[in-house]
Amino acid sequence: MKARKFDLRQWVLVTNWNPLEIWMYAEPYVRFPASDYDMNDISNRYGHLSNHSVAKNSNQTSSNKHTIDGNMWCLQEFQDWLIEEYGYDAWESELYEKCKNIVIHSLESVQDMFDGGKG
Repeated sequence: MKARKFDLRQWVLVTNWNPLEIWMYAEPYVRFPASDYDMNDISNRYGHLSNHSVAKNSNQTSSNKHTIDGNMWCLQEFQDWLIEEYGYDAWESELYEKCKNIVIHSLESVQDMFDGGKG
């Protein structure tokens, strides 16, 4: 899968700013661009952008090394790939906690911008 970029789409809900209360949906999903990534072709937006509204206009899927239905994976498909590629479920053992910390620290960085701590 080294020829594909991807991003994780994670839903987050802030129910209170002070104290900070954050809820994360348990299962993010993985989004892929419509085309394989090529460092020699930075103008190919279909290899860089994972937005569905961009990807749906691509007709380059036949030249891809990897075919991904709908350019998306559910969490289980991502975990299966991690196990196959690295020999263990890196999502459970490392990535989930790191994603949580990114969300927490990102929201903490803007927490005092909300009047009275309420959204």
